[in-house]
Amino acid sequence: MPYYRQLGEVPPKRHTQFRKPDGGLYTEELMGEEGFSFDSALLYHVNPPTALASIEPVESEDQATHPNHPLRPRHFKTHALKEGGDPVTGRHLMMANDDVTISYVACDIDSPLYRNATGDEVVLPPDESRHLVRVMRARAGDAVQLTDGRGRRLAAVLLDADAAAARLRVERSEPDRAELAAPRLCLACGVVKGRHFEW
Repeated sequence: MPYYRQLGEVPPKRHTQFRKPDGGLYTEELMGEEGFSFDSALLYHVNPPTALASIEPVESEDQATHPNHPLRPRHFKTHALKEGGDPVTGRHLMMANDDVTISYVACDIDSPLYRNATGDEVVLPPDESRHLVRVMRARAGDAVQLTDGRGRRLAAVLLDADAAAARLRVERSEPDRAELAAPRLCLACGVVKGRHFEW
């Protein structure tokens, strides 16, 4: 059974024009928990979430390429590459052509120039963040179990132990095992005619 929750003003129908008081349009965004196949939220933004504040080049080491002629199969031993650094400047060039560059990184620190674009990171509200970091004494790298209050559990890893806004990466999502194991019973009673039926 669908579970709906509304915060703030929303249009009477989804995917229609929703205008601001000044006559401009709010920007609609569909944020799904697992793409289009599970729970999702329809968000309306005053400013488009795709707006860019600035675009600047990032200085990195010059990594030369060599032509692969004649064409040969390659075995990339990424586990042997140096680990560490951030997701932007710590990249190792694997292969490239005129159109695309493919790099590999096993980072151990964050970068303000990088955001997880797959939607697998969550930031806890202040109360939950404070409880996790101060009361439970969780540290970066600790495994954390999250729940959405509707029978689903998320296995996550704490990335940033901030008591005001703890950030976690969701590793996997699965139904609550206790809910799945609970027996589903349906009781039926045959009603006897006349006064023979007693409660």
